[in-house]
Amino acid sequence: MKQNDNQLLKMRLATLDSTDSMNTTVYDDSDWKMGVLWWSALSPSSKVSHVERHGRIYSTNEVRDFYTHSENVEGCSCSLSPILFNVKTGEVLQTELIEKMDLARNEHLKTLRLSTITNQQLDN
Repeated sequence: MKQNDNQLLKMRLATLDSTDSMNTTVYDDSDWKMGVLWWSALSPSSKVSHVERHGRIYSTNEVRDFYTHSENVEGCSCSLSPILFNVKTGEVLQTELIEKMDLARNEHLKTLRLSTITNQQLDN
């Protein structure tokens, strides 16, 4: 793992720790919790498994589990941000943002698939 990848991982894990702390101290007895909103770079070099996570909300443990695999850490340009959501309903307050991220994710995945098909045709 490159030094830069390791530094980014440490920053991501620190974000998860502060999100856990906020959930414990602020939202402990609430139907609302802070989750982790995944931001893929949506770049040509983005891994499909990272693009698929764009605009989706995860628990801090789900994100930690994802990053336990070195192939998910290497070259990752994703960002994470805390997002408030209702644990009973899944409701988020930033619905318009999530909708836009869903559209961007689907468009990027379509582009990646077309690129893969084109490359396969060129190889044949």
